[in-house]
Parts: sequence; structure tokens; C-alpha cells
Amino acid sequence: MRKLLVVLLAAALLAGYYYLGTGYLRQRQEQGRLAAGTVAVQQALATLPTRPVDLAQRLQEARDAQEAAENSLPEQMDTTRTLNAILRLAKEGGVKAIPLLTQPWMTETINGYEYSVFRVELNVSGELTAVQAFLSRLESGEPATLAVEYLHFTRPEGLLESGLVEAALRVAVYARAPGQP
Repeated sequence: MRKLLVVLLAAALLAGYYYLGTGYLRQRQEQGRLAAGTVAVQQALATLPTRPVDLAQRLQEARDAQEAAENSLPEQMDTTRTLNAILRLAKEGGVKAIPLLTQPWMTETINGYEYSVFRVELNVSGELTAVQAFLSRLESGEPATLAVEYLHFTRPEGLLESGLVEAALRVAVYARAPGQP
């Protein structure tokens, strides 16, 4: 019986050592994987730029610039004055501009902001360089919120050899929506 007890005790010790040994090996493998993952994360963190010390100040400046841009939009302008400014610019540039269609001021939502928009469709004719100069002055002049939405150039029949062109264009003038500060 003593031999049996010694054999059972030896078997129990071997089973215990086996169980503890395999657990230790598994933990060691897991530790190796975690260490490799930690190194990869540390390398990734090292590539991230550091947070600027003046980040709060830059954010406030950006908010101030956005507010200034929003407040720079004029209030709804006089339609007749806007048309007269476009026609005067055409006359000064040596081109002929004929307003074909106007749309009344309407409110549009763009990127979550409301704007008043006035659209005019025009036919413009003249020398190519004069028409180009007119378009450039139109987008950079008054009103400052004018944008050319559509532009199509053609050469009149029978005048292909001359420098005359005709342009059909649609312009939009943007202003603050009613009730906006």
C-alpha cells in the first residue's frame, strides 16, 4: 500500500507540475504578444504630433474669423441698385450686357446657414478680352458677395474671324437672410 501511495503522490506531483508548467508557458507567450503590441502602440504614439501650446488661442481666433465672415455679409440689397451696378460695370468695360431674367430675393440654406440670394441671367457681348475683363471685375467688384454660377461662351455665326463673343451667364448675389444678426 505504501508503494501505491508513493506512486499516486508522484503522479499527483507530475500532474501538478504539468498543469503549472503549461500555464506558465501560456502566460509567457501572452506576455511576448502584449510586449510586441505595447511597442507598436508606443511607436504609433510617437508619430502623433504634439498638441500646440496655443491651441485654445488658435481656436478662439478661428471662431472670431468665422463670426466676422458671417457678419460681413451685407443685408439684403436694393435689386435695382445691384442691376445698375452690373450694367454700369459692363458699360465701363466696353461690353454690352442685357439682363434677361431676374429672380426675386429668396432664402436658401447652404451648409446649415440661411442666406438671401438674388439671381440674374445676362447676355454679354463684346471683344473676348473685354468680356473676360468684365467677368473678372464682376466677381471682384461690388457687390462683394456676387458669384458667377453659370457661364457659356459662343461666337456669333458669320463672325468667327472676329474677336467678338457672346456669353450667357447667371450671377447670384448673397446677403444675410432676414432676421439674421
